[in-house]
Amino acid sequence: MVAHAPITGVGFGNFANTYNLFQADFFANGAGGVPQRMAADPIRHAFNEPLEVAAELGVPGLVLLFLLAGLILKEVWEVVRRNGVSAAWSCLESRPGDDPAIGGIVGASVAEGIYRDAEVAPTLQSDHRPPTTDYLTLGMAGSVVCFMVMSLFHFPRKVVPTWLVFNYALAWVVTVGQQCKQGINELNRSHKTLVVVGWRVFWFIAFVGSAALLPVYVKNYLDARHWIAAHELTVTGEDARAYTAYTELYPRLKWSGRFCAYYGNAIMAASENTNQYVGIDGNPAERAVSLYEKAKYTYPDPYMFENLAVVYLRLANGTSWPVFVQTQYRMETPAQTLVRRAREWRCGTNLFFEPPPTALTQSDCIGRAIDYLTLASNILPWRLTSRWYLAQVYRDVGDVSNAVKYAQLVVNIPMKKDTPQGRVFKRKAQIMLNELGVPCDDPGMVVFDIHDRKTWNEGKW
Repeated sequence: MVAHAPITGVGFGNFANTYNLFQADFFANGAGGVPQRMAADPIRHAFNEPLEVAAELGVPGLVLLFLLAGLILKEVWEVVRRNGVSAAWSCLESRPGDDPAIGGIVGASVAEGIYRDAEVAPTLQSDHRPPTTDYLTLGMAGSVVCFMVMSLFHFPRKVVPTWLVFNYALAWVVTVGQQCKQGINELNRSHKTLVVVGWRVFWFIAFVGSAALLPVYVKNYLDARHWIAAHELTVTGEDARAYTAYTELYPRLKWSGRFCAYYGNAIMAASENTNQYVGIDGNPAERAVSLYEKAKYTYPDPYMFENLAVVYLRLANGTSWPVFVQTQYRMETPAQTLVRRAREWRCGTNLFFEPPPTALTQSDCIGRAIDYLTLASNILPWRLTSRWYLAQVYRDVGDVSNAVKYAQLVVNIPMKKDTPQGRVFKRKAQIMLNELGVPCDDPGMVVFDIHDRKTWNEGKW
């Protein structure tokens, strides 16, 4: 991803929207061994903040991040020198749990009990060290360091409570660090007043910001609750009620790619269940395709691509041509995003600009189904479902060579987990190969084991 756009990156916040597509290109070009292919998964975070920043903002963004990190560590070192390295290390070692920001603050209370009367060597002290160690400030410094270390293996910046605590701890450390540079020998009255004022300003800004955003958060929370309720209806088989619930939610959540994908699923489930069928305006498959095509820009999920391909095949089996579906959407510009967000206080607007529907022939629908199934199979190389669908489609259109290719892959790819559906696909692929004149005596009922190379089937897929 960084090599693709080293200067500009893929755009802030776009890692989750683009990573799966890069993963598909990676495996489509033959890269990665069997363990990498079996471990492939659709992810939405890099689990490494510097790498994610480099992917989203390019090398300039990564350089700025490192400069900022250097400035932060410099301030932390000033605080550590002032209070003593041994006491600071105690705060870091006393971090409980998995929360990097809160842990350092809690660790400070433990350190205060251990080092209340401890003497720290003069060589480890600043010339302006006060007579007593400021363990609370050390706890704040420990929080900052733990947060930065945690960001190399997780995404704490995306966890709002942890991110808020980190910013407060950082503000505290910077304040004390500036006081150290000014040569103040102790936390005098002016320093305490500054800290108190800083505390009040922080909480005032937090309160005003929270109050201003409260209506938006409440709206999003209520919409999410209704979305969960609609999804539960789908899970329990109440497809008609689920479709009605999704239809009512669509005007409020149409900006969410994931919601559009789930709404498409609800439409197809309601249209296929003849016992609960409700009157869906227009062709259900056409509406589902439009939703899936919209969802792919912000929710490029391989399972959604499989569903989209299946719906295109359903359209291809129809009798009325051409079909008109919404297949292309254009993302708004940053300026248009600002205008939309300003207007959202009064009314919701669409995240995409919708051009006129596209007229598709039967061959167009089949071609799009093949493209999306191929994309899904490249994102998850271990998945049998998309490859079995491809084998079926190619057989139905008379492309025997590709039908044999994908049926053979279904047989050769080891199962990531032994499931009844996986066994069914392998048996059907064996039958298809025999019908197409390719002898196949073994359906390949092999379950992948990282410790047993015999189960890898290296060189066969």
